Amino acid sequence: MTLEEAAGLSHRLTGIHGLASERVRTPRQEPPVGGAASLDRDDAVKTLHEAAAGADHVTFRYAARVLGLAWTDIPPLRELLDSDTPLLRLH
Repeated sequence: MTLEEAAGLSHRLTGIHGLASERVRTPRQEPPVGGAASLDRDDAVKTLHEAAAGADHVTFRYAARVLGLAWTDIPPLRELLDSDTPLLRLH
């Protein structure tokens, strides 16, 4: 399977084109002082909805990147957004 085929399969299964976010980087916010724990939940969700451009789900890696967080902030981000699944449901 080629990379394009894998991205197409990802899009069909999840609604997310796996390469789109890599080709067109979302402007990254300044890292919040205090990491994920310092984020306002409602503001974070609004930012992710805007960045996801209509996607129903995003990965936590993508969410962390959009919010200006490091990958090490993903566990507290999961807690903030009350999710224990691999994908964050936006709708």
